[in-house]
Amino acid sequence: MKSLKENCTSKSLWMLFCVLFMLAGCEIYGPRPLGPPVFIDDSPGVIVTSPVEPSEWFGVISITAYAPALSSLTPDTQTVMVTVREGGAYGPVLIEPTEFELESNGIVAIDVVDAPYGYYDIEVLGLDLFGNNVSYAATGITLDEPIVSVSLDLDPISFAGTVLLDIVEPADDGFTGPASSLDYILWENDPLTGTLTFVEEITEIPLDGWTMPTIENLELGAYTIEAFGFDVYGNLIYEYVADFSHESEETLVPIFFWYSL
Repeated sequence: MKSLKENCTSKSLWMLFCVLFMLAGCEIYGPRPLGPPVFIDDSPGVIVTSPVEPSEWFGVISITAYAPALSSLTPDTQTVMVTVREGGAYGPVLIEPTEFELESNGIVAIDVVDAPYGYYDIEVLGLDLFGNNVSYAATGITLDEPIVSVSLDLDPISFAGTVLLDIVEPADDGFTGPASSLDYILWENDPLTGTLTFVEEITEIPLDGWTMPTIENLELGAYTIEAFGFDVYGNLIYEYVADFSHESEETLVPIFFWYSL
């Protein structure tokens, strides 16, 4: 008869054999986590999970704005007002309207940092010394990498320009000589109502047949001009009425003189 010690040893060996047999015939599954895939590192056996949602990416929008050169038509741009909106021109404001000084070469460089990836609308207003809006630029840009650059040329906003009066006289018929001087009355013309608003009256402008009379710094708009030509003795010999649109830095208006009644 086997001793008690031998029986205990036999039972222990038998139980160990059964456990080894079960391990050899199947795999061990732990509790399966919910959500993203689970990766088990071989050593040291730590469970590593990927994030449930991708993290938000951020980048830098680099803006360079060039101001227009000073001219007789447009005042000098001294500062710029920059606004940046998310998603488009009517989206939420990322950068409130902020004023920046121009460098001596008429350039301003601005970096918008820590901006979430996405589409943005950029608006730049150029201001003169008195805060008047004299230039403008706008664009859209997509931030989809760590840094995105955009360059803007500010277009001058024209408020006034020069009007050239091109005098055309009838052929010399032997009775009327060339006009020696010009008078004109200028009216602003409302194209919707046809209402005329007096602007100015100028008299005794010399005519030499070569130089065109000019109206300087006239605000852009629609106008009516009454022109009168006088001979060397001061007699009225010609007259003409014309409507014209003044929409650029320089506008040429033909004055077709004809005999005054």
